[in-house]
Amino acid sequence: MSVDSAGTASSSLSRGALWMLLSCGLMSLFGALVHYATAGIHPFQLAFLRSFFALLITAPLLLRGGWRDFTPALWKGYALRAGFGVIAMLCNFSALALTQLTTATALQFTTPLFVALGAAVVLRERVGVQRWGAAIAGFLGVLVVLRPGLQVIEPGTLLALAGALFTSLAALVIKRLSRSRPPMEMVAFMAFFFTLFCLPFALPVWRWPSPPFLLAAMALGALAVAGHFSWYRALSLADASAITPIDYLRLPISAAVGYMAFGEVTDGWIWAGGAIIAGSAIWLARHEIRCQRKITANE
Repeated sequence: MSVDSAGTASSSLSRGALWMLLSCGLMSLFGALVHYATAGIHPFQLAFLRSFFALLITAPLLLRGGWRDFTPALWKGYALRAGFGVIAMLCNFSALALTQLTTATALQFTTPLFVALGAAVVLRERVGVQRWGAAIAGFLGVLVVLRPGLQVIEPGTLLALAGALFTSLAALVIKRLSRSRPPMEMVAFMAFFFTLFCLPFALPVWRWPSPPFLLAAMALGALAVAGHFSWYRALSLADASAITPIDYLRLPISAAVGYMAFGEVTDGWIWAGGAIIAGSAIWLARHEIRCQRKITANE
């Protein structure tokens, strides 16, 4: 590799890491704001408002006619991905209303493990020792967080796991579509479908929120757009194995925000379980990247 190529790669990695760090901070703030807003707005209604305000921000992309080159298969894929995503969001918002911010965040880290196992079931991909080892280690971390038999398992923790499961299903749909679309376009179309699909859940529990909670919902829409764009941008600039571990900084950030804003104290079990889950997911991500590089080199 030439000096110029090495410098370009280093610059791209640095920029990718900064975008991922920004995404991490934004999504940590997003979780904390959901935790706050669900005190005044039902989680289902909050999910709709978050999606609606995100749609208002991204509407110019839709109005410019970015949908015209979409095939029926692509529309179907977006709708299916949004269906899983909406269920995941409803579960995650409900979890954040019922349990500690740090606990919900730690359990959301199981998503890559569900993706790896789901790829075997849904996409018929081969599951090797590495994948099974990472999955087993990760779910041992879940047991450390939940401590069944030592404490009562709260509904909020089960909802957080359900949210991670449906997030993984949404990720598998994206993987199966194998498309390449501009980041903001993907965010815009997801906002459209999320708003459409959340409405039937929001209407039965609808109550007009007070101004502070309405402002929080508006901020959630902006944070969702900015956070997802930052994440897509980071992955477009650098190798996923190099920068995705940064996302696990959400755990200590969430713990700090939970303590300062809500007086929540994170016990050692959650730290230990979260570390096991994050470690297994990072190990799995690096293994998947190495496998992909071998396949590419042999082609």
